[in-house]
Amino acid sequence: MTRYAIALTTLTLILSGFDRISHAASCVAESTDHRVALLELYTSEGCNSCPPADRWLNSLRDRGFDARQVIPLAFHVDYWDYIGWTDRFAQPAYSKRQQAVADRNNAPFIYTPQFVFNGSDLRRPWVAGRLAETLQPVNRQPAPVKMSLEQSTSAKSVRASLKISNRAAQSARVYVVLFENGLHSEIKAGENAGKKLYHEHVVRTLSDAVTIAPGEQVVREFVIDYPPNSKPQQLGLAAFAENVLSGATMHAMAVPVCNR
Repeated sequence: MTRYAIALTTLTLILSGFDRISHAASCVAESTDHRVALLELYTSEGCNSCPPADRWLNSLRDRGFDARQVIPLAFHVDYWDYIGWTDRFAQPAYSKRQQAVADRNNAPFIYTPQFVFNGSDLRRPWVAGRLAETLQPVNRQPAPVKMSLEQSTSAKSVRASLKISNRAAQSARVYVVLFENGLHSEIKAGENAGKKLYHEHVVRTLSDAVTIAPGEQVVREFVIDYPPNSKPQQLGLAAFAENVLSGATMHAMAVPVCNR
């Protein structure tokens, strides 16, 4: 839980009641039948080798990759804050998540910038054609998890009702993320002093994990406060499911926050 998710709650709803929710087109989304990948970037405004990785992640949509193929998320870590610049987007929870990825993959250390593709380290994804080639076999697979996301919003928060059906043989660990686009920072100190950095897909809130057993269908509700001074039109929601044993991404989806 982060400082922005003051009202984050999780509860089980009656499935038959979920079916009676009104479905406004812009506020309800269904996950694809095929598997969508998750691409995580672990980055920091205090790391002088991170801006090129940030720019590459920012450019994915312009280069033809969309949410039916891959969901990009930028996790800002806090362990570089000590060298002179405190990254306002960093959270200790994101550093812990990166460490958990390293532990599962028997990596001796964590570093930035690091790309993680479906739970595993991905080196040099910007090499010509590499990401497209890596995505193709993933996107051809049927999704073992089905998700449906219903939103309702207020001036200060978004309520997300996530319906999850686990059709896999292993339990799934599911998260909901509030992310923000169109961000920039004037860096005044540290390794990037004097630079203006631009960020997209920045994770602002990461929910606690929800574990879904094989064959289980549940609905979980999350109430997430908007970050201070954020613009709702720049916010989005992502949901992704991981295999509880391997950490591999089973499915992912992302949508803009509904401005109804």
